[in-house]
Amino acid sequence: MKPQLAVLADSANLSQEGKLNILGEFNVLYAEGAPVTHPVLWFVAKMELGAADFGHHTTLLRVVDENGDTTMPPLTGEVDFPQPPNYAGDFLYWPVLLLVYNATFPDFGKYIFELRIDDQIVAEVPVYITRLPQGPNVAPGVGEA
Repeated sequence: MKPQLAVLADSANLSQEGKLNILGEFNVLYAEGAPVTHPVLWFVAKMELGAADFGHHTTLLRVVDENGDTTMPPLTGEVDFPQPPNYAGDFLYWPVLLLVYNATFPDFGKYIFELRIDDQIVAEVPVYITRLPQGPNVAPGVGEA
């Protein structure tokens, strides 16, 4: 199992046809002070599955700081990947959309969203919590949230 895509976004969904839609991808949050709370965000990944990935798995999404400490309660779950009928050995894709409310970052710095399957990290997405630039005519750059 390996990621084809992993991002943080303001919104995400799957269409009726199974298309993955992502709106407002970001990796930087600007704020005047800390702690910083982002009211709603989505962790989005598209995982490539092979024959060895069929079966039951446990999932965990956790957020860690630069010291490797968990900074928010983790999201946990379980998933089953049944082998499709007439499976020919091709790769299959699993969209992962996890909604996070009130993500709170205690201080400025780098945080990593880790997706773990059966306690193995399979996708990581960094987010940088950055102090809002001060002074006249100073605006955050491209890629802000």
